[in-house]
Amino acid sequence: VVLYERLLARAFARDEVRLIGDVGYEYSLALLRDNAPRLAAEQALRIRLELERRGVPVFAELFLVEAVARYEAGDASLARAAAKAGIEHALPDDGATPARAHFILGMLAADAKDAAAVEQALSAMGTPVQEALRADKEELHGRWLMLTGQAESAALAFGAAAAVRQDLRDYRGMARAMAGGAAARETAGNPVAAADLYYRAGRSAAVQDDLVRARTWLNRALKLAVQNGLGTVEGESRDQLRALDE
Repeated sequence: VVLYERLLARAFARDEVRLIGDVGYEYSLALLRDNAPRLAAEQALRIRLELERRGVPVFAELFLVEAVARYEAGDASLARAAAKAGIEHALPDDGATPARAHFILGMLAADAKDAAAVEQALSAMGTPVQEALRADKEELHGRWLMLTGQAESAALAFGAAAAVRQDLRDYRGMARAMAGGAAARETAGNPVAAADLYYRAGRSAAVQDDLVRARTWLNRALKLAVQNGLGTVEGESRDQLRALDE
């Protein structure tokens, strides 16, 4: 983050618009990976407006990083608009950017419990080759399976997505997929497995300073642990929650 912030300042000092675009994109991406989605979205918008004002075409990846950041920040309408713009601006030979944008649209549809729209997004993603996109599709498939009452299958899809994200060191996405798997296990009538997954997802989120999600998942783990006599998970969840409040 610090490196790209400095490079962006130099790009502005040199007034090189294409360099501003390239470095600005990388800076936004670094902020997103550093768990600062609102700052990432603001920077992406700043760079996009700079390019538009100077008549330079905005590249699809810049819209995409803004879409992901808006989604992570909870700005659904802005995330949807940025994702659609990313699809519209993608080059003909760029399959990855539209696929990732459709993933965001699908996740937004899943949040709105629109199973039909999720299915459309899954179809639009095609058959991804990149591991990250395969994880996206597995996770989105898990969301669709949950919406259509197939919790057991959803748990498997979320588990597959979490495993790939772990290998890719996408720990924020891994924790989200684990929490999805926890919800699926709980719905399928396996509260013991659900409590363990919620705890592990919450612990991972806490380490990443994703505090809102960490509290949500740890509290759910704690409740299930108390209800089912899971002493170890109960104690560890309490310890994690206590540490968040210190």
